[in-house]
Amino acid sequence: LGMDLELRDRIETAVDSRLRIELMDGSILSLGEEADLDLSEFEFDPREKKRSALFGMDIGKVRVFANDLEGFRKRDFKIQTPTAICGVRGTLFLVWVKSKRITQVVTFDKPVQVANRLMPEKFVVLTKNLLTSIIKGQVPTKPVLATDEMLRELRKGLEEPPAAPATTEATTTEETTTEATTTVPTTTEATTTEPAAIQVTTTTERRPRLAATTSTTTTTTTSSTTTTTTTTTTTTTTTSMPTTTAPIFEKLPGPPARPSRLVD
Repeated sequence: LGMDLELRDRIETAVDSRLRIELMDGSILSLGEEADLDLSEFEFDPREKKRSALFGMDIGKVRVFANDLEGFRKRDFKIQTPTAICGVRGTLFLVWVKSKRITQVVTFDKPVQVANRLMPEKFVVLTKNLLTSIIKGQVPTKPVLATDEMLRELRKGLEEPPAAPATTEATTTEETTTEATTTVPTTTEATTTEPAAIQVTTTTERRPRLAATTSTTTTTTTSSTTTTTTTTTTTTTTTSMPTTTAPIFEKLPGPPARPSRLVD
């Protein structure tokens, strides 16, 4: 929601809802549905290297990432329920207040110290994937290893619902017609027609409790027709070369003329 929280603020979540709270020290609280949480105490001083946080949880689930803040002199982080008090310095753990009479706690990383709030000196220490139950008027039960089924039940309502697989329908039509007529040597006509239409429809469906979101993207490519006419002119040059016919035989001189007859 992008809202700022103040000391002593009380937060309640509705049915089928979740809430994420980011603290100034880098810690994160994730609330499940129908949860009730109040910010009882929060002090963060990076200069003095101190952090002190206390949250009251009356009902519901909260998953806590408490920033370890290595090097800080004080880094207390506590969750208090009607029956339990949980203390950490830095880890990832989950608290489920099932009713006013029973609380369950499991850690996913570093140790968590858990006690009945009326008997804080009688506590158990949970290590990774160990779970304990705190019943009204009793000390915490002996820690047990949480089974996969237990973990699924504990995390239910805190995780983001898996996205429904997207349904994609794509229709692509590509028709290409090429007609080429060439008349040698003068005219060439080339006509190319490429109508192309691509339509992509994507439908994303989510879980029933969330509004389905449908987005449609349509891309249309307009076809273009280009006609190119090329005229080729062929020039033929004829060169007339002078022709000289040389006589094969030269005219030879005839026999000598007979001497003229002398007349006395």
